[in-house]
Amino acid sequence: ELHLLDAATGNIVSRWNEAVYYVNPRFIDEGTIVVALRDGQARMSLHTMDLATGRRRELIPRYSNTMGMPYAKDHTIYFTRSFNGNDDVYAYRLKEKKLYQLTGGFTGNYFPAASAHSLVWSHLTTGGLELRTEALQEHSWGAQSLMAGQERVRDVDEVGELRELVAGDHQAKAHGRFREVGRGQ
Repeated sequence: ELHLLDAATGNIVSRWNEAVYYVNPRFIDEGTIVVALRDGQARMSLHTMDLATGRRRELIPRYSNTMGMPYAKDHTIYFTRSFNGNDDVYAYRLKEKKLYQLTGGFTGNYFPAASAHSLVWSHLTTGGLELRTEALQEHSWGAQSLMAGQERVRDVDEVGELRELVAGDHQAKAHGRFREVGRGQ
């Protein structure tokens, strides 16, 4: 169940009870939240939800991987998702309806937060969590796509040639540029 409480009284204002688990709800504005949903088969999806009507809009369809810890800033939802065998930070642009992978590597990336010009997150190291920060330069957000049910990375290499790599190739993730994620036909 998800409850909306009155901050002054603690009384329940609204209650949603469905056959899903509400994971890490966060306010986008006074009337909208972003929330990850987990169904009975352990598949997760990401939604916005209108608090007045309870109507949800699916941003990321159900997959058998985890996602959560959303953070909303300037019409962009930042969150952690385990899509390539690693927990990474992604960004979903609400206006453009586009998804971008913002981190990569061999260990997890969690708890994203953004300001007007930078992204901050926790990166898992052998010594524990380490705070990382990177400039949010939108022009560096490159392309990544999901094609034929498999995740593939489409990237322009150092000499300007387009290359495509099957998911799990961590070299594609390690170069550090942001990539757009889409769904192929």
